Amino acid sequence: KALHLRGRLLLGRSLNEGLNGTFSGSYTALMCYEAAMGLEGSSNEKVSEANEETVTEYIRDHAVASTSTAASDRDAVDPALLSAYTPHVLAFLKSPLPVPNFTIPHAEFKWSKNIPSPSGELSQVFPDLFIKVVNEIIGTGGLLESIPIQETGRGLLSPSDFHSQLSNMDSSTLLIDCRNDKEVQIGTFSDAVNPKTKTYNQFPTWVDKNKSTILSSKKKILMYCTGGIRCEKASAYVRSAVGEGTEVYHLKGGVHRYLEEYGSGGYFKGKNFVFDGRQGVPAGEEGGEVVGKCRVCEKGWDTFTAKNVCTVCREQVLICDACEGGEYWCEEHDDLKGIYYTRLEGRERKELEGMEEGLKEYLKTIAVGKEFKSRRRTVMKQLDKLSTYLTSTSGDADGDGGGNSSFCRSCNDVKCDGKCWGYFGLNRKKKLSEEAEQAEETEEENNKRRKKVKVNNYNDENSKKKGQKKDPKTVKREEEIQFMKDNALVAPMEAYSHNVNGTKVRIIPPYLNTVTCVVKPKNAGLNIVDYLTSYFISCKDPEDVNNSISNGGIKVNGRTIGVDYEVKFNDVIKREICVHEPLIKADPISILRRSVEGVGEVYCVNKPASVPTHPAGQYLGNSLTSVVEGELGLEVKSLKPCHRLDKATSGLVLMSTERSVVNKFNGLMTGEGKVQKTYYALLKGAPEIKKGVQAVGKDCWEVDVNIELKDAQSGLRGVAWEGGKECRTRFEVLERLEDGTMKVLCLPREGRGHQIRVHASYLGAPIVGDVLYGGDMCGVFGVGVAKEGNFRQGCLGIMREMKGKLEDCLVCKNIEQSFKEDQLLGPGSEIRLHAWRYQFKVGSKVIDFEVEKPSWMDC
Repeated sequence: KALHLRGRLLLGRSLNEGLNGTFSGSYTALMCYEAAMGLEGSSNEKVSEANEETVTEYIRDHAVASTSTAASDRDAVDPALLSAYTPHVLAFLKSPLPVPNFTIPHAEFKWSKNIPSPSGELSQVFPDLFIKVVNEIIGTGGLLESIPIQETGRGLLSPSDFHSQLSNMDSSTLLIDCRNDKEVQIGTFSDAVNPKTKTYNQFPTWVDKNKSTILSSKKKILMYCTGGIRCEKASAYVRSAVGEGTEVYHLKGGVHRYLEEYGSGGYFKGKNFVFDGRQGVPAGEEGGEVVGKCRVCEKGWDTFTAKNVCTVCREQVLICDACEGGEYWCEEHDDLKGIYYTRLEGRERKELEGMEEGLKEYLKTIAVGKEFKSRRRTVMKQLDKLSTYLTSTSGDADGDGGGNSSFCRSCNDVKCDGKCWGYFGLNRKKKLSEEAEQAEETEEENNKRRKKVKVNNYNDENSKKKGQKKDPKTVKREEEIQFMKDNALVAPMEAYSHNVNGTKVRIIPPYLNTVTCVVKPKNAGLNIVDYLTSYFISCKDPEDVNNSISNGGIKVNGRTIGVDYEVKFNDVIKREICVHEPLIKADPISILRRSVEGVGEVYCVNKPASVPTHPAGQYLGNSLTSVVEGELGLEVKSLKPCHRLDKATSGLVLMSTERSVVNKFNGLMTGEGKVQKTYYALLKGAPEIKKGVQAVGKDCWEVDVNIELKDAQSGLRGVAWEGGKECRTRFEVLERLEDGTMKVLCLPREGRGHQIRVHASYLGAPIVGDVLYGGDMCGVFGVGVAKEGNFRQGCLGIMREMKGKLEDCLVCKNIEQSFKEDQLLGPGSEIRLHAWRYQFKVGSKVIDFEVEKPSWMDC
């Protein structure tokens, strides 16, 4: 700051991360910065003896030695500035640092010149100075956070060695561009594979998907990125995925260092994308080859600008000068072209209605699938915007059908030139300042009002600064926490347990809640009574639904409606009901708290069958996280699962109160080859060899068939011969029992939903108790106790006695019809599948978690 530098600096929280930054400023200031970093901890000079001559000497020596700046740059050092800045350098050198002997060698600094515009002016590549402490220098959501720093130094190639490898490259070598697709568009090495990622955290997923195909088929893999940071961890991840049999190398210093040495005479063509106001640096001073193309006319173009961004996701797109004006779509959102526009003003009503119809039809094509979750949210938000606009205006009959094209897609200001975000401008600071001033005025008004009226204060202890009100998500979370506290939903397992026919069952007293649902496109036009009786188990009696509507117990968009109302897409329907949570078995839960070195605190929980992992749907208090919080006396909603386990499955679940720990294990769970899961199962049937099934030993089979979601409402999955998700499971028989069942060890290679259950059914030996996939009950809890006479009626009797506080409640009136079989501990509530052990590979270490075997394995 004292050197008046601008730029970005990210500091990693751990030594595995280090730091990374880019600064712009005068040559003198930048050299002073390098001196401060390079001299600290130096063995040649005692820091306490450092003086002005020490700093001057360092700058003189390294200014000449700098490979990317001419020798004459030594003369560019301004003596007056050097004299002014040196005291700041010395003060830094002599101040204590948290890391002993900290130093950044001269070779780690990469220099480049700011290229003047045609008018001769130098653009400001950064608007301000931004310094932040982060978990990861390049964010991956924790996926690559665990890679040890020593692994990132393996396979380094100097630019000359890398160039030599490219010169002799054959079909056994694979060249991978680790950068994002946007960067590749304007410059790349010939024959490089483009993973087409939008963000860096998508790269590990691409590796997992291609590990067994294009990656494993090569003897040598070469990788590169902009400055060498991303491919350090990326190459380590690829090396762990393909094994030591494949040589994996990456370019030291990235494209930046390569261009310093070879310029336009090397194999890199086009511009090297940089994350500052320049956007791209050409391979040579003469400009070099243009490899990018305009998104509209496909003319050769390689200049990104701040204002030309995708109208859906705001990702920059290449648009030439001739095609500027209007709205654009990136490759990922090209299927929304013509039906999704940011600017609605100035368009004819007919055109707007056409967009609305087009978006509704498009929504049907992405109605099912986790991979479309974000896209569905985007489309529904746009539909809501369109609906509101159409309702509030009659449309512009004189519109030109093109809307107002001269506006910024980032801030929506018609006067903005697009340079209002990221490293382009200071609008971010300006807006924050304006908001703070406005908030200060509001606060003064509130202070006057508080003298007369008691005002609820929504500001927490960390947001005491004026104007820093909580965001809606925080407010909603706090409301949910208070709701669970008010209704005592977080309590130990024993708190609500009842003995019914010798079986301990957890039955939570009913509590009032407002149930909300949003009408989907496929249901638009249905009568309100038909809609509710068709989709909600507690609304099966049309007469009761009619009465509730007439009494105002059911409202649409905050208004009372009649029984002849036809629901519309995006209608919000609210019903106030007495919530009777589904039952769970009140089996004891074993909990082990464990501290993992370099990761944090984690709880190993042995989940009973019938208990959902986290609050969802009708389960709030009767969920594992709520029960464990009650058992341990933790804060409400402080515990988060690192992964999920099916409600009907028992066994190991890892949880933590630390978000970083959750992200770490979640990333390891989803990263192929990072975890080995071991399950116990009880199967019944006759395994058979067929397509996708092979014997790999005596009483040992491997099932290798893709699976896909067949029914979203029930969660049913099935085998997919086209598409679906790749997955393999090994089944090893441990013991065959007289009743025809088999005790089996299950080793899933992936972690797809219902993977073991689907594969066991396809093998011809479904899991005992798994009625969803054809499994026999064989005395499993549910049918077994129900046959003893009055278990079901005993549970329902207790629930009827716990009357709710709401008169005319549909759920209270129809308790017996308000639950599915498995929710009353009937068939399907418990299956003979138990998660026993997880072994995580973190660098060279293996972290092992294990719980007790299930009782049915010992019988």
